[in-house]
Amino acid sequence: MPETASETRTPPWMPGPADPWPVRREINVLLVDADYSTRDLYRRILEDAGYTTEEAVDGPSALTMAARRLPDVIVLDATEENEQAVECAQRLNSTPVTCDIPVLALVTEGDDLETPGRLESAVDDCLIKPCCHWELLMRVRSMARLRQHRLELLESRSLHGEQARAWGVLMDFTRAVARITSLDELFGRIVETAAEMTSARRVSLMLPNESQEYLTIARSIGLDEKIAAGVRVPVGEAVSGEAYRTGRPVTTLDKHESLADRRGYDFESFVSMPMIYTPMSMVHQRVGVLNISNRYGDRPFEEWELEFIDLLGSFAGSAIDDIHSRGTRESLLKIERDLQLARKIQRSTFPARLPVLSGFDLHGWSEPADETAGDSFDVIGCRNGADGEPDLLTLDNADRAFLLLADATGHGIGPALSVTQVRAMLRMAVRMQAGLDRIARHLNEQLCADLPGGRFVTAWLAELNAADHTITSFSAGQAPILRYRAAADRWEVLPADTMPLGISVTLDIAIGKPITLEPGDILAVISDGLFEASNGSEKFGIDRTIEIISAHRDEPIAQSHVALREAVAEFSGDAPADDDRTAILVRRQAA
Repeated sequence: MPETASETRTPPWMPGPADPWPVRREINVLLVDADYSTRDLYRRILEDAGYTTEEAVDGPSALTMAARRLPDVIVLDATEENEQAVECAQRLNSTPVTCDIPVLALVTEGDDLETPGRLESAVDDCLIKPCCHWELLMRVRSMARLRQHRLELLESRSLHGEQARAWGVLMDFTRAVARITSLDELFGRIVETAAEMTSARRVSLMLPNESQEYLTIARSIGLDEKIAAGVRVPVGEAVSGEAYRTGRPVTTLDKHESLADRRGYDFESFVSMPMIYTPMSMVHQRVGVLNISNRYGDRPFEEWELEFIDLLGSFAGSAIDDIHSRGTRESLLKIERDLQLARKIQRSTFPARLPVLSGFDLHGWSEPADETAGDSFDVIGCRNGADGEPDLLTLDNADRAFLLLADATGHGIGPALSVTQVRAMLRMAVRMQAGLDRIARHLNEQLCADLPGGRFVTAWLAELNAADHTITSFSAGQAPILRYRAAADRWEVLPADTMPLGISVTLDIAIGKPITLEPGDILAVISDGLFEASNGSEKFGIDRTIEIISAHRDEPIAQSHVALREAVAEFSGDAPADDDRTAILVRRQAA
């Protein structure tokens, strides 16, 4: 198919020397007409304009052909002589595979179809036979362009989603390999990441022997272990040996002699990617080869996918070389500096001093398990200014406060980015004077768009009002919430209101009624890192947490924080935390 309008053949009956509506790719039209002469005429009209065509004589054959190839447009004879036309159009319209293919019905002026409403609901447009050649072509062209635009939009959305998923997998890999010191563990992580990132059923990691004469399989997925153990590929030969020798990937798109023997490979989706390590000397060092094949869907790799695989190969090559040479000190120091910087940046987002609300004692803290945390909290003091706009810098004379505790899955840089994003979006929403329901809805929608599959954020949002001593809150997966009623000397353990944020855009968001806090009442929102602190045989748990807070309920609420930290440290024997620990404590002061 010509790529420009000027290269398109122009039939003598068309009004200009060039096609004013160039198509972006080959367009296929299915002609359905029992009359051969009519089909032949329409075929010549469309093919002269650069389209490809297929022909069907009746409805059943049209349904079979449409499902097999999925044409871009269907031109259907729907005159009174073709009794199957309406049924065929309805079947096409109701079948998921073909329902979005536009159908152009050809009718005869004066046709008195028994059920015109059925035809109208099943087709996209109609032409009166006999129709002008130019009119037929323009109708078909318009339908084809609309279908193209729809497919391109769907492909674009799918591409963005796949790229985001690949970035997530790659980021998880880079975080994991920083802590791996065993080659065996590293090899397993590399092939697992390659399989996950590319949706492949077969992955093998090949390394050279000491003399650089041949490659053997160090780890694989989808290969019989006995077969994998016997593989030996001379450097420079076959696909893997050629990729290693040249330092360039070999894919199904390459026209190369080494691809002549295709036995053992699924060449509809295959890539052999060299793993290259670039040390500070900037001289590329070949480490090995990643072979990836047998993808789900058996589709070839696209250019952007090869870029991700190349990145994975580079990271993997660097990690392997580091462990081999034991020269990891500089890399580890750089990672440490970066992580310390990330920790400093994240810690700066935590409030240095909490706002003062008349009648309330507030305290919050967060302790990361790693250099950066997947937990975050915020307490935003607020008072409307003279212009009616909220002042978020209020610390000593706030009349209300917005509170947040967020916990992203995992801990480290990735989750830290997620919860920092939540904190930033909350502050912007408060400036826009949005209610809790709108804040929760927009947070969830944005996280659904940003987070890769399997990732989410639990969050507790609240507005504390000093004037009437009430708190209105919403918990998305953050539980339990501990509430102490001083008058009854009783603790309540409250569940979450709904599932975590970032899982479903149809999240059920229902903000409950405000809760009045009486003098001495306490509200404690604590991440699971504290409850799940372990001494090796049992967890710290809810009951111990309640016991500690109760013992200090008449003291400043910050004392409960100090007591909790000391109790957890003693309970776990000062063992490193497995998860981030964060809490917000609210106590209404006695009258």
